[in-house]
Amino acid sequence: MKSHWYLISLSLILGYLPKVIGFLSFIIFLILFRRKIIKNRLLLVLSSLTFFLPGYIIPSTFETPDIENDFITGWIEIQTHPEIKNDSIRFIGEYQGQRIYFYADSPKSPLKQGAQCYVEAEIQQPKQPTNPGSFDYRKYLASLGVSWVSYDNSFSKCANPSYLSHLYDWRDHLMSITESKFSEATVVWIKALIFGDRSDIEPELIDTFEYWGLSHLLAISGLHVGMFLSVIYFLLMKVCRLTKEQSKCIIIMIIPFYIIISGSQPPVIRAGLMAICLIVFSMFKKNTTDTIDIISIVMICMLLYNPFLLHQMAFQFSFAVTFALILSKNLLFKDHWIMISIKVSLISQLVLLPLQFYYFYYTNVMSFLFNLIYVPYFTLIAMPLLLLLMLSLVLPQPVRHVLEFLFNFINTFFIQLLQMVGEPMRSIWVIGKPHLMVVLLYFIFFILMMLFWEKGQLKKAALLGIIIIMVCYGETAIKHFTPEYSVTMLDVGQAESIIIELPYRQGIFMVDAGEEMNGEEETNYNFNHVIKPYLWSKGITEIDSLWISHFDRDHSGAMEQVIKQFEPKQLYTAPIERYYKYPGLDHIIVHEGTIVNYGDITFNVLSPTKSNKHTDANDQSIVFLLQYKQHKMLFTGDISKEVEQELVSKNSIGDIDVLKIAHHGSQTSTSKLWLQKAKPEAAIVSVGENNFYGHPHPIVIQRLKDFGINVYRSDQLGAVTLKYKDGQSTFYHYNP
Repeated sequence: MKSHWYLISLSLILGYLPKVIGFLSFIIFLILFRRKIIKNRLLLVLSSLTFFLPGYIIPSTFETPDIENDFITGWIEIQTHPEIKNDSIRFIGEYQGQRIYFYADSPKSPLKQGAQCYVEAEIQQPKQPTNPGSFDYRKYLASLGVSWVSYDNSFSKCANPSYLSHLYDWRDHLMSITESKFSEATVVWIKALIFGDRSDIEPELIDTFEYWGLSHLLAISGLHVGMFLSVIYFLLMKVCRLTKEQSKCIIIMIIPFYIIISGSQPPVIRAGLMAICLIVFSMFKKNTTDTIDIISIVMICMLLYNPFLLHQMAFQFSFAVTFALILSKNLLFKDHWIMISIKVSLISQLVLLPLQFYYFYYTNVMSFLFNLIYVPYFTLIAMPLLLLLMLSLVLPQPVRHVLEFLFNFINTFFIQLLQMVGEPMRSIWVIGKPHLMVVLLYFIFFILMMLFWEKGQLKKAALLGIIIIMVCYGETAIKHFTPEYSVTMLDVGQAESIIIELPYRQGIFMVDAGEEMNGEEETNYNFNHVIKPYLWSKGITEIDSLWISHFDRDHSGAMEQVIKQFEPKQLYTAPIERYYKYPGLDHIIVHEGTIVNYGDITFNVLSPTKSNKHTDANDQSIVFLLQYKQHKMLFTGDISKEVEQELVSKNSIGDIDVLKIAHHGSQTSTSKLWLQKAKPEAAIVSVGENNFYGHPHPIVIQRLKDFGINVYRSDQLGAVTLKYKDGQSTFYHYNP
C-alpha cells in the first residue's frame, strides 16, 4: 500500500460530496487512476469502501435531529473546554447523543471539560441566513456536529471532569500569568500565536489580514508547530546536551500537550500527528516512508475520529496546502531559498484559490507578494521571539523587558506597514460563489498542472495554468448570460435595500442602502454582513446607479460605504442641500417629471415635486415607477397617505404589477384608495423581525389580503427575489 494511501484519502473526501456530484467525481477518479487501481484489487476495494463510508458514519449533516421539547432537563457531558468571554461562558455539551452549543452566564458550579452536569435549558435551532451570501451560522455549527443552541440555561451538580480538563486549566493559568507579566500589546500576540486565541485582536486588524490573504498567520498552523518543535529540539540538543534519541522521545511526549495548549485546532492536530509519525519512523530507521502516505493516514484517522472535521474550513485549508507542498517537494529543493519561497507562496495560493472563492467570493491578487513578506516575518522572527518571551518568564525581569521591547518594536513596524497600505479595491478579484463542480474541475486541472510542472513539461503546465484561470473567469462570465430581469429585496431588518438586475448584466441598480436605527447594533452591520456579501456572492463589484429615496438612516445609512466599495456612476436623490462628491460619481437631483432611461428599463419619478413642499422627511421620499418592458413596479419610500392622495388626484399611477409597500407597512400608508388605483398583483414589505414599531401593521396586511394581493415579507421569508422573463414573473424567497 506504499504511496497509495493518498488515493484512499481522496476517495474518502469524494464520499462527502452530494450524491450525484460525488458519484460522478468517483467515476472520474477511477478513470484517472485506473492503472494503479486496476492492478491492485485491495486498493480498489479500500477506495470503494472509503467512498461509501461517509454515508454511513455521518448523519445528514445539515438536518436537525428531532427533540420532542424545546426545554430539556437532565444530564449533559461537556465535550469542549468552556471559553470565558466577557463574563459569559460557552461550550459544546452532549445531551442524549445530540450536541448542543451552550451560551451561559457565569454558572454557580465550575464547568470543566468532560464533566457531567445537570442542566435545565431552553434550546432552539441555530439561525439560518436570510440573505444569499451571508454567513450561515447553522451550517457552521453543523460542521462542528452541533444541531441545537441554548441561550437560557442553568447548570448544577457538575462532577467528574476528564483528565484533559487539568491541562486546559493549566493553559488558562498560563495565559493569566502572561497577562500579568506582559503589556496588553504583547499579550494579544502571545494568546493568538502561542495559545490559539485571537479574540483580543482588533476586528479591524483581522479584516486587514483577511483582505490581504494573511489570516492564516493569525491562527496556529503547521508553520507555527514546526517552529515551536524546532526551538524545543534546539534547546534539548544544545542547551540540555541530550542525544538525538532522547530529544525525539521528549518531543513526542511534548506534542500532545502542545496541541491542547494551542487550542486543539485541526491544523495543529494535523501538524502534531504528522510530526509524531515522522519522528517515530526516523527513530526506527524507516526513512523510506513516503510523507504523502503519512499525511493521508493522519487525515483518514482524524476523519474517522470526527467525521465533521472535513466541513471545517481550517481543516480544508490546512490539508490542501500540505498535500500540495508535499506533492511538489521535487520542485522546492532545487533552487535558491528565494525561489523556494516564491514557489511555496505561489503553490499555496493556487491550491487555496477555489476554496477562497467558495467561502469568501474573492481573492486578493497581491496576497502572493504579501505572503512572501509576512510568512517569513511571522515564522522566523515573530514566533521565535514570542517563544523566547514565554521562556523568559523564568528569567530576570530586565531580560523579559528587553525581549518584549524588541518584539513590539519589530511587530509594530510590520503591522503599521500593512495598515498603511490600506485596502485598495483594485487589488481584489471577485468572481462570486462558484458551483461545486467548478471547484472540482479546478482541482483536477491544478493536479495535472503540477504533474507536468514536476516532469519539466513547462509548456503543458503553462497551458493548464491558463486553463485554470479561464475556469475562474468562466464562473464570472457565465453570470453575464442570465436572460432574466430580477428585483431582490434584501432582508436588512427594519431598513431597506433593493437590488435591480437587468438581463445579461446590462445594468445593476440599488434602491436604498439602509442600516437599522438601533444604537446597540454594529454601525455598518447591513453593509458588512448583508449588502456586500450578497453582491460579491453574485460576482458584482460595481453598480450603475444608486437611488436613495430619503435620508433616514434606515434607507441611507450604508450609502457612503456602497459608494466607496461599488463605485456607482450616478447617485439619484430628491432635492437636498448637500451635494455628494466622490471620484467618478455624478449626483443627480430628481423630482416629479424626471425620467431616466437605461436600455430597456425606465425610472419615471412621480414625487416629490420640484418645490418639495412637504416638511416631513418621509413625505419627501422619491416615488418612481420602474418599468421593464411590460412589467411595472412602484417604489414608494416612506410616503404617507397624504402623498398617496396627491398622486392619485394627479392620476399619476395606473395598474402596476408589484407595489413596494411604503414605510415598512406602517398604518400611516397604503390606503384603500391607493390600492384601488394601483391594483398591484403582489406587494413586498421590507421589515424587521419582531420590530419595536409593530410593522407591518395588521390593518395594512388585512387590507392587502382583502384586495387579493400576494404579500412577501422579509421578516418571514428573508430576501425576496422577483424574476421576470418572457412576460412571466415568479417570486422566490431565501428562507424555506
